[in-house]
Amino acid sequence: FQHLKTHKAWILGAQLISTCIDQNTTLPFSSYPLYSLAMKSIVICCTNIEQSQRETIRRHVAYMGGKFQTNLDSNVTHLVCGESGSEKYFVAVEHNVSVMLPEWIDNVFLLSGQKSVKATDSVFDRFKCPIFYKFHVCLSGFTTQNRDILKQYLEKEGATYCPDLDRDVCTHLVCREPKGEKYEHAVKWNIFALKSDWIFDSSEMGYCLRHDKYLWENNNKEANKQTDGKGWYKREITNY
Repeated sequence: FQHLKTHKAWILGAQLISTCIDQNTTLPFSSYPLYSLAMKSIVICCTNIEQSQRETIRRHVAYMGGKFQTNLDSNVTHLVCGESGSEKYFVAVEHNVSVMLPEWIDNVFLLSGQKSVKATDSVFDRFKCPIFYKFHVCLSGFTTQNRDILKQYLEKEGATYCPDLDRDVCTHLVCREPKGEKYEHAVKWNIFALKSDWIFDSSEMGYCLRHDKYLWENNNKEANKQTDGKGWYKREITNY
């Protein structure tokens, strides 16, 4: 296989051949091994994914007839996300680019070897990236009842609830008021200290919103950054 691949031989998977026969379509020519057309017309980009995993994703996407690129631009149809909240993530969701988990690639690749599928089929909707994926969130100032409600929602949307504000673990503090020991330490440690509206508004939009307008402390990180995603078609967001 490696010898044939190196010499750019025409390598097609059995499922692809079967699909073309069933649909009475011409076999596609490719200088790269092609196992299926599950990702035909799909362009993938990654964020917060380690390099070794990116390479696996790139290879599998190509095997399924899709394209992979490092930079996020207007050609990208899907962003594969290892953690919410990167600049690539924010620009993608603000421009209606689908954000998916890495497991999406794995499952499409597996299933496309068994039958004819498309990566956009509804069976794969469960691999859409949760709103607060991989965040570690601490809460402060809420009643027990409200805290439990927020905790359940955060966990449902991919976050880990942290009862204590651990400097080395917590990524966000959501507090009812900008006061108290947790709040003071969050500002000191440069942890996002946010209003609860950030959770509610993100839920309403269906994706994680930028932090800047929800920060309690004006000089907290990101507060003064111009990250509104303007110039989407004029620039590329690279390796974030």
